[in-house]
Amino acid sequence: MVNYSTHAATSADAPGIVRLLAQIPTWQESNVSRWREDLEQYEQYGLRARRGGWLIESGGAAITVLTVEWKSPRTIAGRIWPVYLEYLVTDEKHRSSGHGSRLVRYAVQELARRDCRGVYLKVFKGDDGWSGALRFWEGHGWTAHSRLATDTHVLMTKEIVPAHPASGSSAIGR
Repeated sequence: MVNYSTHAATSADAPGIVRLLAQIPTWQESNVSRWREDLEQYEQYGLRARRGGWLIESGGAAITVLTVEWKSPRTIAGRIWPVYLEYLVTDEKHRSSGHGSRLVRYAVQELARRDCRGVYLKVFKGDDGWSGALRFWEGHGWTAHSRLATDTHVLMTKEIVPAHPASGSSAIGR
């Protein structure tokens, strides 16, 4: 039986994260140092860091990663969406095994635990399989904002019910 572990990404995970992100044809950055620095900030500052994320590992190797940008709020349909889901990537050998769905559910639970009220993402029309990606996100309760779609992407949002009532400035998206 294969063991999988799901956890917050750390700076030690940067090489595995970059390896997964490099599987995206349009992904340009190969700077492991930048990712390591961002994840060190996340370890040290938590939600005050610029970027963070979660991953699923098997045998010590990253097989699925979900990254977010904490400092990219955007107004969509008259509401501020505080967290940008930047990337969700599953290693080619492990696709269609439910890991992406599992990590999305885990990340939404973690965001709720941190009193986050919403998250947004972009589905890029230029990516192979973008219509399948749209169905994937809709199947997880995300809303596509078709009137805000452009020639290059579709904006999607997901409302999150915080696990705790907002208690001060640590809540995301108050």
